[in-house]
Amino acid sequence: MENSEDGKRYIIWFLWKQNKCGSEILYEKEKVYGSKCPGKSMVYEWIDRFNDGHSTVDDNPRPGRPKTCSNQENIKIISNILIKIDVPKLLSESQRIERVRVCRQLLRISKKEPRFFDRLVTGDETWLHFYEPKTSLQTSQWKRRHEATPIRPRAVASAVTINTEYYVQVLKKLREAIKSKRRGKLSSHVLLQHDNAPAHTSRRTLDEIQHLAFELLPYPPYSPDLAPSNYWLFSEMKRPLRGKRFSDFEHLRPAVNSWIQGTPEKFFTTGINKLPSNWKKCIEVKGEFIENYEQ
Repeated sequence: MENSEDGKRYIIWFLWKQNKCGSEILYEKEKVYGSKCPGKSMVYEWIDRFNDGHSTVDDNPRPGRPKTCSNQENIKIISNILIKIDVPKLLSESQRIERVRVCRQLLRISKKEPRFFDRLVTGDETWLHFYEPKTSLQTSQWKRRHEATPIRPRAVASAVTINTEYYVQVLKKLREAIKSKRRGKLSSHVLLQHDNAPAHTSRRTLDEIQHLAFELLPYPPYSPDLAPSNYWLFSEMKRPLRGKRFSDFEHLRPAVNSWIQGTPEKFFTTGINKLPSNWKKCIEVKGEFIENYEQ
C-alpha cells in the first residue's frame, strides 16, 4: 500500500493534516522512501490540491481514450485546428503585475491628455527578407510516418544591425519627418513609445530622446500584444512580400514603400486606436497575454 501512488498521497495528506509545511513533508517522506521518494513537484502539487479543498487522493476524472478514425476529412479538420494554436511566452507573476501597472498608467495618461493620440508616435523593428518564404500556416502539411519531412526554403535576411548608434539616427530622421509631414506635432511635444530593446534603453538613446524634446511613455516588457506594430502592422506589411525574391535592399525598399503609400490612412489609425481596448483587456485578464492578437 505505502509504495503505491495512493499510499504516497495518503502520507502527504496525513502530514498535511498535521499542519506540516512542504519541506517537512519532503523530509519525512525521504526517511520512508529514500531514493524512491516522490519528487518535490509531486509533493507540492498535492499540497496545493489539499489546500484548494481536494478531499481525496484520487486524480481528477478524465475521459477515456476516444475511438480513432483516420481519414482525409478528419486529418483536414484536425490540421485546421492545430495550425491556429499559438502558445506565447509564459509570463512570470512580476511581469504580469508590471503589465497591469503600465496599462493602468497609460489609460490614465490617455484620458488626462485630450490630444494623446495626436501626439503619440509608436514603432518597432522587424526583419525584412530578400526572400520571405510563405508562412507556416500557408505551407503546413501533414505527413505519414514513413514520409520524409518536407524541405522548406529559408528566409534570407536583409542584414542591418539595430544598435544604439543606428537607432539614434532613426530618431533624428523621425523628427525631420514629423517636422515636414506633421506640422504642429513637434510644438505639442511628441509622445514616443517603443519597446525595451537594448538599443531603445541605452543612455545614449535616452539622452537623444531628451535632446529631441520627445516625451517617453512607459512600455511593459514581453508585450507584443500591446504594440500596434506587432498586433496590427507587420503581418499585413509582410503579406504581399511572401514568396517574392529581391536581389538587394534597393529592390526591397520600393516594394515596402509601395505598400505603405497604397494602404489607406484608416488602416494605421485603426491599429493605433485599438490601444486603449488592449490595455483594458490586459488589466481584465490580470496581465496575461491578450488572446488572438495578430503577430
